[in-house]
Amino acid sequence: MIGFIENSGGGNDTPNVDRPKGYLVDLIESIFKQGGYLQTEMQLDHRPEQAAMALSVASSLESDQPLLFEAGTGVGKSLAYLVPGIIHSINSERPFIISSHTISLQEQIREKDLKICRKLFTKVPELRRYGAFKTALMVGKGNYCCSTRLGNALKDAQSSKQAELFKNDEKADLVRIATWSATTKNGVIQELSPAPLPDVWDAVNADSSTCSRKNCDPATCFYQRARKQLLSANCVIVNHSLLFSLINAGMQPEGDVRGILLADDFVVLDEAHRIPAIATDHFGTHVSSFAVDRALKRIYNQRTNRGSLRRHGQAWDQDAVTNAIDAAHEFFSYLGDTFLLKKPIQRIHKPDFCDNILTGPLKEVAERLGALIQKSDDERAQDELRDHRRRILSYRDAINGFITFAEEDHVQWLERGGKKGQIITLRSAPLDVAPYLRKHVFQRGTAAVLTSATLSDGNHMHAFQETVGGQVAETEIVYSPFNYIR
Repeated sequence: MIGFIENSGGGNDTPNVDRPKGYLVDLIESIFKQGGYLQTEMQLDHRPEQAAMALSVASSLESDQPLLFEAGTGVGKSLAYLVPGIIHSINSERPFIISSHTISLQEQIREKDLKICRKLFTKVPELRRYGAFKTALMVGKGNYCCSTRLGNALKDAQSSKQAELFKNDEKADLVRIATWSATTKNGVIQELSPAPLPDVWDAVNADSSTCSRKNCDPATCFYQRARKQLLSANCVIVNHSLLFSLINAGMQPEGDVRGILLADDFVVLDEAHRIPAIATDHFGTHVSSFAVDRALKRIYNQRTNRGSLRRHGQAWDQDAVTNAIDAAHEFFSYLGDTFLLKKPIQRIHKPDFCDNILTGPLKEVAERLGALIQKSDDERAQDELRDHRRRILSYRDAINGFITFAEEDHVQWLERGGKKGQIITLRSAPLDVAPYLRKHVFQRGTAAVLTSATLSDGNHMHAFQETVGGQVAETEIVYSPFNYIR
C-alpha cells in the first residue's frame, strides 16, 4: 500500500539522552532570534514572524499538543517547522511526518529547504549532530516495480503454457520494464517514460501480497529496499491524499500506541486549508463500474480467455466470474438509466433504493477464490488469489453499505463520468468530517501541527477549528512580513 523514495543523509550514532523540558524551545530560539544562527551562519534575513512560528512549533512538539498556525505569505513557514521537527526527531528518536497537498511544495521542501537545514546543522558546532538526518518520500506501493513479480511475469511470458497471458505488445513492454529496472534509481512508475501499459504494470507492481519481506530481497526489490530504509528515516514526506487514504485503510497504529501514521510519530500538515475536502473524500465510499469490471476481468475474462483463473480455476470458477461481470453490467446500467439520464450527479436520499443484484455474485466469486486458495499448494498462486479475493470483498461490502445506508452520517450520491459518460460511480462522504479528524489526528496522543496561509477569517480560527474538530488545539496567527503597499 505504501512506498518510499530517496532515503538520504548519513547515520546518527549519538545516543539519545533525556533533556530538560524547554530544551527544544531554547535551542530553536538561538537559531531563529535576531542575530541567531540562521542569520549569522546562513545570511538569511531575520523574520520575527518566522521566529514566532518556530518557537510555537517547538513548544507543540515538546508537549505533544496539537497546534493550528496561520502564517502569511513570506513568513518562511517550511523552515519554521523543519528545523524544530528534525531536531526533535533525532533527540526523541521518533519519526517526523510532513504532509502537503501539492507536488511543488514537496519539491521545494526536498530540493531547497531540507538542504538549508542540513547546511545550517553542519556549519554550527552545537547543531552538528543533527546534520546527519535522513529523509524519505512516501508514495503508493502500486507505484513501485517489484523485482519478484517482474521476474515471474517474464517467466510467464516466455512459457508456452502461459503464452496467452501476455499479448505481443505487452511482452515487448515487459522487456522494456526489465531493461529499465536494471538502471532506474527508485523503480517507480514516474521514472518510466513512456508510461507502461496498465495491464503490464498491474502484473509487476509491488501492490501485491507477493511483494513481501518473505519473497523479496531488499537488495533487489525497490519497494522492500525503500521500506527497510524508512526504519532509519527521521523525516518522512507524504501528500494529504495518501495520508488519509492510509489512515482510512487502517494503517494507523493500533491499541495504546500513539501516532497518526507511524508508531510514535509526530506530524506537520502544511497547506492545511485543503485538509477538510481531502479528508471528506477519503472517509467516504468510492466504487465505480470501471473498477469493478476491471477487477473481475483480471480474475477471468471470458472474451479474451485470460486472467488468473485461466491458470488456477476450473470452468465453474470461471463461470462465477462471468456471472458477476454480467451482474455488474446490469447493476450499473440500471443505475445510469434510472437515475443519471438527465443529469450526471444524483443524490440518494433513502436506503434500499434499488435491488442489490451484485453483492451476491461478488460473494460467490470470493467464495470460489477462497476455495482455490485452500486447495492450492503454490504460494505464488495463493498470494495472487488472496489479493483478488480481498479486492472483491471490499467492493461487495462497499456496495452493500451504500445501498443499505450503513453509514447514516454520510451523504450519498451517484455520478456519471468518463470520456463518454459510461462510468457509473457510487460515492459517499461524511456530512461532518470533524469527528473523523478529531479521532484520527487530534486524539492520537502526539503533536499535530496544521499550518497554512489561510486558516482564519483574518482574526480568528473558530470556523476552521469547528470544521476539522481541532477545538483542543492551540491557535496562533502571524501576518505576512511583506510590505504590499511598496
